[in-house]
Amino acid sequence: PVVAFIHGHNHHAPEHTNWTCPSPYNSITLPHFSVGTPNYESQNNGGNIQLTIFRVGSNRLEVVGVQAPASNPTGPWTYVYGERLNIMNSP
Repeated sequence: PVVAFIHGHNHHAPEHTNWTCPSPYNSITLPHFSVGTPNYESQNNGGNIQLTIFRVGSNRLEVVGVQAPASNPTGPWTYVYGERLNIMNSP
């Protein structure tokens, strides 16, 4: 089964929404993740390094979107969001 819809390179912070499949499968909703973008100081992310970390377990998908200043990438990280989704079971 498909567990998530993942895309990136859209020049903004990581984010999570839900995406509903088109008819006749509109009863199925998938988690939709925009994984962020690396350091683009001239873009709209304020010079941050942004990424999303995924961990797939036997019955859960755990996801964390993070960002850090490009000027101090090993310094404190900001957690944009964190999700623990029970999506490994059939709908």
